[in-house]
Amino acid sequence: MTRNKMRVGKELSVVDGFLILLSTFLFMNLMVGRGILPVKFFADRLPGSSTSVNLLLVQQVIQSLVMVGLIGFFLRLRGSSLGQIGLRPFRQWRWIGLSLLFGIVTFFVMLLVTALLVRLFPQWAKPQTITELIMQAETNWEWFAIILTVCVLAPFSEELLFRGYIYHSLHQYKTMGFSIIMTSLLFGCMHYDLFRLLPLTLVGICLNLVSVRSGTLWGSIVMHGTWNFMMTVLMMTG
Repeated sequence: MTRNKMRVGKELSVVDGFLILLSTFLFMNLMVGRGILPVKFFADRLPGSSTSVNLLLVQQVIQSLVMVGLIGFFLRLRGSSLGQIGLRPFRQWRWIGLSLLFGIVTFFVMLLVTALLVRLFPQWAKPQTITELIMQAETNWEWFAIILTVCVLAPFSEELLFRGYIYHSLHQYKTMGFSIIMTSLLFGCMHYDLFRLLPLTLVGICLNLVSVRSGTLWGSIVMHGTWNFMMTVLMMTG
C-alpha cells in the first residue's frame, strides 16, 4: 500500500500522537502520583480495600480513560474516525485465531529471549513492579483485577495509541517499515526498562505486522492481550 493511498479522509497529525503520550504521562505523574486524584478512595470501594492490586487497577482505569479520551479528542479535532487508525471489524474471521496463536508464540519467544538476556546481563535482570504485584495476588478478586488490568485495559489503550494513532499518523508520510520500527521503538522505550527494551521493541514490530496483515487494530489487541495473559498465568502459578 503506498503512502498516497493511505491519505483517505482527514489527515492525522504525528504531533498529536506524541502530545497524547506526553499528556498521559504528565497527568498520571501530577494528578495520580502526587495524590491529587483520590485513587485510594476508589480502591477502598473495591473488594479487599486499598490493596496494591486494587490501587494498580484504579490507576490503570484512569490511565486508559485519559489515553482513550485524548485519542477521541484529537480524532474529533482532526475530523478523523476510529476506522482511520485501524479500529474496524476483522475482514477475515480466521485472524481472530491467528492473533491468539501469535500471542501464544510471542509468549514463548519472549521467555527464550529474556532467559538469554538474563544469562548475558544478570546484573540488569530485575523483576518489574507489575511482576511483583502479580505474585502477591491471593484472592479470586485480585486475580480478576490483574487479568482485567494487564490483559484487557492495558492492551486496548496501548494498541489504540501505538499501533493505532501513532503508527497511522506516521504512515501517512513515511514508509510502512519506517513507521513500524519507530512506533515499536517508542513502545519499547515507554516501558522505562532498558533491560527489556530490545525484546519489547521486537514484540511491538510483531504486533504492528499482525495489525497491518489482519487489517484491523483488533488483531494486535487480541495478540497483545493473549501474550499478557500467558505471562500473567505463568507468574501466578510460578
